[in-house]
Amino acid sequence: MSFTVAAPPSSIEIVDHAPNSKIEIRENQEYQLECLVKNSKPAAKIVWYRGNVELKLGECVAGF
Repeated sequence: MSFTVAAPPSSIEIVDHAPNSKIEIRENQEYQLECLVKNSKPAAKIVWYRGNVELKLGECVAGF
């Protein structure tokens, strides 16, 4: 399978957070992050990681 990237994203941001800012979450605190990727073709696939471990959609992560 192959595809051509017609346009890389023009911007990638965490909604409601300053660019390159650190986000600190306290133990047992629920927190939801939203990523906004603009103008990529084909559509970008967003993958979240904690360290080197991929997080799945809707997964809760403990142990901060």
